[in-house]
Amino acid sequence: MDYFSDNVDYQGQKKAEVLYQVIMIAFAVIGTVYGFYTQRFSDTLIISAAGLVVAGLVCIPSWPFLRKNQLKWLNTIMVPAEEAGGKAPVVDKSNVSRFL
Repeated sequence: MDYFSDNVDYQGQKKAEVLYQVIMIAFAVIGTVYGFYTQRFSDTLIISAAGLVVAGLVCIPSWPFLRKNQLKWLNTIMVPAEEAGGKAPVVDKSNVSRFL
């Protein structure tokens, strides 16, 4: 099920942002040139809207190429109920300061 994960890493977010900008600028330039050639502003808008759809399909889902550098999270350290004074298990925060 890792293939359908919805977690995009930080480098993947940067790639998606750059890819979005490149796609939008390319479609805007192509749309402007084509609209100027045909002398119809609607052609410019349609091509730019198509660029928005393509950019959305490429950048919004968390594709595997956007999830190559996943962060390794620390495991939660649980204290048994006996050590917590009979309460429910709690997180031991004594060793958290070494990571901050």
